[in-house]
Amino acid sequence: MDIGDIVIYGGKRFSVRGFDPEGVAPRFVYIEGVETGERISVPFAPSATTPGSANLRLVADEGLS
Repeated sequence: MDIGDIVIYGGKRFSVRGFDPEGVAPRFVYIEGVETGERISVPFAPSATTPGSANLRLVADEGLS
């Protein structure tokens, strides 16, 4: 997952805006609603073992604008 990627969280599309640096605990990913502009932070672990990050689903880039 990279900054600018589109993810699905709670059934809504969000754009990834940033991450807490490695070594920060707990680590969060910062996302912004594509349609609403709503900004939220979600607990993040690359292994997806953290409950919040397990609910983030990366969307394929194709067909998105």
